[in-house]
Amino acid sequence: MDAYFDAKSNTDKAINLYGMYKFLYYCIIDNMQVFDRDGNPCDRENAEENIRIVLDYMIGLPVKKIKKEINTIYHLLDNLLEY
Repeated sequence: MDAYFDAKSNTDKAINLYGMYKFLYYCIIDNMQVFDRDGNPCDRENAEENIRIVLDYMIGLPVKKIKKEINTIYHLLDNLLEY
């Protein structure tokens, strides 16, 4: 039973971590849109600030494998929002 409860606990943690990561990922995608839902151009500075905040949250997640990629995105952000 101990092995079952350990596995269940680890699985629950992994599912929660995935949910947090997925939410943050879609926050970035939403902020990279050129136009809002009403067809108005999005504010680049606001989008950049929001993405930096989300990246900071992602860096705080306990997943070592994504930290390098997040740092790369952080440094390329100025080029990603050229619209």
